[in-house]
Amino acid sequence: MAQPAQHVIDAALLGPLGPPGTEPEPWRGPGSAGRLATTEEREAATPSAAGEDAEVPPAASPASAVAADTPSAAGNDGRDDGPEPVHLRLPAQSLEAEVVPVALDDERRLEVPEAHLAGWYTHRSVPGAVGPAVIVGHVDGPDGPAVFFDLPEAEPGDTVEVVLDDDLEVTYEVDRVEVHPKEAFPTDAVYGPTDEPELRLITCGGPFDPVSRSYRDNVIVFAQQRE
Repeated sequence: MAQPAQHVIDAALLGPLGPPGTEPEPWRGPGSAGRLATTEEREAATPSAAGEDAEVPPAASPASAVAADTPSAAGNDGRDDGPEPVHLRLPAQSLEAEVVPVALDDERRLEVPEAHLAGWYTHRSVPGAVGPAVIVGHVDGPDGPAVFFDLPEAEPGDTVEVVLDDDLEVTYEVDRVEVHPKEAFPTDAVYGPTDEPELRLITCGGPFDPVSRSYRDNVIVFAQQRE
């Protein structure tokens, strides 16, 4: 499957991605629960308006314990065959997004899609399979709102629909929405194994720090597959 050009951000958007003790630092992407960074803040924090190296990703971050390459935790386990998610909808937020696969580069940094795309982490479950499927996206960027700008507005009971490339549609119901400082990302809760098919949608939130060029928190939507 061809993939669009991607930005590379500095820290692991998806936490535990190696043997215990090698987990990456929390992801430092953009996003805000309640406000966008101002144009002045973004320009001051971005070396070049929308430069390829600018840190302007979607929401998300992790850091702590379950190894992504552990079969019991990995779900899809990074295989390149089988169905993949291609489209995401949250009707209550009028949020629709194309979904592309994302992984880590050689330096264990997550490759994040452009601001208008959502990224499915290939080392967790395929939506509809047992385990946590993880989809991340920017909340804003140099040009304003991005794909997950309205994600912080999700509420328990909201519907999330994920369409796979084999035309199967998987429907989830939001269980809860949590906001965590990136330094205290709930890695086990997000990436750890589950007994049922579940979904995590992640973006950034909280105050914007022009020095670190990132938002303080992560917004995490937890959802369970409907019967």
